[in-house]
Amino acid sequence: MDEATLVTCVRLTARTSALVFSASMFAHAVEARARAARRTPFWRRSRTLLAGLLVSHTVHFAFVGMLAAATHGANIAARHGWIATGMVGALFYAAVIGLIRVRRDARRSPGQLVFEWIATILLAFAFLVAYIGRAMAAPFFVPFVVLLVGGAIADSVAIFRLRARTRDIGVTR
Repeated sequence: MDEATLVTCVRLTARTSALVFSASMFAHAVEARARAARRTPFWRRSRTLLAGLLVSHTVHFAFVGMLAAATHGANIAARHGWIATGMVGALFYAAVIGLIRVRRDARRSPGQLVFEWIATILLAFAFLVAYIGRAMAAPFFVPFVVLLVGGAIADSVAIFRLRARTRDIGVTR
């Protein structure tokens, strides 16, 4: 593939990942609300969407690697270098896999809920860093920012409600 095509693929896969992550945050908020109302969740999609995020962002990282090969590493050097890029990738995988594991348990401990919130906010922040500056220059990126911020708020509220509920019923682990 030529460099222009690779750049387009990198951008499309990053935007796909942002949308999938936003959907996972909203899905988790709905699931948590259904759980708090003592109803069986009518959908358990947040973990499925997080697994989809792993797939879409792995494809994104593959295109980034192909672009790095095509540009002799110039795209990575422009983004703070190989070490920073590798650390961000490793933290991304750790956070998403951790969220999938934590969301397996219907009754989470307060510590698991804190991890869940921190991981969600850090992932949302990582995506927002890429889109807030662009949203100021191009209206196309505003919906991405709105979905990411809205999803982070909805998911945070759901997590804090679950945390309050675990205190009320005395869940400990």
